[in-house]
Amino acid sequence: MKRRRRLIWILAIGAVLIGAAAAYVEFHYHLPEGAGPAGPAVAAEPFAKPWTQRSVLLLGVGDSVTAGFGATRGHSYFDRLVANPADEFEDMRGRSLAAVLPNLVTRNIAVSGSNSLDHVRSVAAKLDEQANGVFGLVVMTSGGNDLIHWYGKSPPREGAMYGATLEQAMPWIAAYEKRLEEMFSLLKVRFPGGCRIFVADIYDPSDGRGDPESAGLPPWPEVLGVHGAYNEALRRAAGRHACVRVVPMHDAFLGHGIHCRKFWGPHYRSGDPHYWYAPNLEDPNDRGYDAIRRVFLNEIVKEVGALSQASALNGKPPPMNNEPGWPGVFFQMDGYIATYEKPIVGRGEKPQIYQQKVSYLWSGGRYEVVEMTLARDPEFKEKYSSQVLTKEKNPPKELEVKQKKAWQWEFAGVPKNIDQVARRLVVLLGEDKAIIIEQKGYGAVLETVAKKFDFAKVEEALENPPKIK
Repeated sequence: MKRRRRLIWILAIGAVLIGAAAAYVEFHYHLPEGAGPAGPAVAAEPFAKPWTQRSVLLLGVGDSVTAGFGATRGHSYFDRLVANPADEFEDMRGRSLAAVLPNLVTRNIAVSGSNSLDHVRSVAAKLDEQANGVFGLVVMTSGGNDLIHWYGKSPPREGAMYGATLEQAMPWIAAYEKRLEEMFSLLKVRFPGGCRIFVADIYDPSDGRGDPESAGLPPWPEVLGVHGAYNEALRRAAGRHACVRVVPMHDAFLGHGIHCRKFWGPHYRSGDPHYWYAPNLEDPNDRGYDAIRRVFLNEIVKEVGALSQASALNGKPPPMNNEPGWPGVFFQMDGYIATYEKPIVGRGEKPQIYQQKVSYLWSGGRYEVVEMTLARDPEFKEKYSSQVLTKEKNPPKELEVKQKKAWQWEFAGVPKNIDQVARRLVVLLGEDKAIIIEQKGYGAVLETVAKKFDFAKVEEALENPPKIK
């Protein structure tokens, strides 16, 4: 009897172990790709009529993701942005750039295996300055290979950082941010008629777990820290340029990596618990490329207003309602429509108080206003003194902008209304002269905006009241 009971226990334990092993293999190694559409929905309404009659160049820049490595013919994200393949899913028919841009030209200079160091050189060497009548739509993936090369086969270095600690990687991360800045600036120069640059952040095949060893790769203890810092550098660089948009590829792919089957995980996607990567783990499979196409297209759709504005201007600066009281002092902002308010001038033959404000309204698909005021007022000496400002309930941060003292306020929290000021920067040009910049809604980096002014020219203009017409 005891022998029989022992045998039953042995068989039961064996069955549990076999079941556990089978479950491990099933949930860890069986990664079905699924079938059908992948990624977010794309609305049909924006594709009902042409966006512009202007010449538009769609330019692909970057690595194998933009080059379309491993995609079946016509199914890379770049190809599907341009035109629907013959076997297109029903929910995406007619939703392509060719359907709304009748004068679209395409060019893809992305190269498989390249890193961000290569991409700077590629843009400089392969893209000439375009005609004023050409509007640029740039789609880009850059930085992924910087992280994964060469899978620990060599010591970590800039452009091939696999295995690096966060401390070790910090100088390389800073250099990556500068390279992106250089690329964005160069692309703007190459498109004097205007452009929008869409750069995807970097996805994570580990679904947020940071365990490359689960895919048979060498362990990398600090991978999530380095990867996260790289994406933050990308977002900072993009935020400094009004024409750059970050495409949320990272978030779109969470739950579709090597842990996509694990229903107990924080990023499990019950509606589509499938694998969107190719066998090499670097690149997407066809469903992954479909998803990338959709997230890019959803960001591009938000810029239809900018394209319409570009069509009307055909490479010329945006119109300005009314006129500046100080000609040649204010400047144009790419993608914004400027409106001057009537100058305010104090009484008397020689007034000492006067100002003029110009409002820049973003012409794209989100609410963004930047208001700039040039002002002179003797009260500024006390109003913007350190003694007064440091006693405020929400004291500003002291900055230096082009060797001028400045104060910046951050108004945290959810705005009570859409027209509420979110951020303010005051640059002091003397005891009684100032540039005041306020942001409502989304916005550019105010310090960067302020640097566009010629401070010497502004100081000279503020010696006299603005002209009122």
